[in-house]
Amino acid sequence: MKTLKIECIRAFYSRSLLFAILAGLAISIIHIATSVLPYYPVPLIGAQFMTPYLFWLGIDGASFTNMQFYYLLPLLASIPYADSYYQDYKSGFKKLYLIRTTKVSYYSSKLLAVMLVGGISILVPLLFDLAVSAMILPSVLPPHLSYMSYFSVQYGSEWLGLFFEHPFLYIFIFIGIACAYAAVFAALSYGISFFLKNRFVVLSAVFLLNLIATIIIPYKWIPFVLMRASTGMIDHHLFRIITTLLFCLLIACILIFLGSRRRDVID
Repeated sequence: MKTLKIECIRAFYSRSLLFAILAGLAISIIHIATSVLPYYPVPLIGAQFMTPYLFWLGIDGASFTNMQFYYLLPLLASIPYADSYYQDYKSGFKKLYLIRTTKVSYYSSKLLAVMLVGGISILVPLLFDLAVSAMILPSVLPPHLSYMSYFSVQYGSEWLGLFFEHPFLYIFIFIGIACAYAAVFAALSYGISFFLKNRFVVLSAVFLLNLIATIIIPYKWIPFVLMRASTGMIDHHLFRIITTLLFCLLIACILIFLGSRRRDVID
């Protein structure tokens, strides 16, 4: 627990976390300025079609900033702390660290800290965008299903009933999904850092792999598609979301295990 506390303090007080959050907030502010503010003040007649549930960053599929944010999500999640092992190893801090703790505690604590700040780097911009959108646009429940053609959430979408009855809960579910993917992507970057010798490559590797994944794997299994709320029925399925998250986390753990053994042998 002491090692985990130290790692969390290092992660939360890092400039990299601040930079990642500010970068995410910049995208959010651009989205608000270009996709939310133009509708203010909202006329009474069109209030049901101009709500934060339809124009929030995570669901506004018609906005370029929506795609930009989710494409950059692996990078924003990796920047805060995913390269910390690489920096510890390069500076020699790792050897000093292991004098006071075990290798298992060091590697596992760093993994948890990496995943935690990776998720937070995505959580803050999404919550900020939702809060500001809710202050600008009226929080009116979406209208009847017959108006589905106006929405990013289409007929047959996962948790469709929840979107119409409890839209904020629907939104928070997808914020949680995005944060979960961010945490796993950060863990993957951490695992990759054992095998690479360039900090830039360590931070951008998962981002590049995610771009490649959008080309080579089936559409229904693409993380970029699964984590966004602004797509239709065939895109969202709880089984696919959980499966891809667990698969990526398993790969990250395997990389960390093999990489740590390799580094320990070299040392």
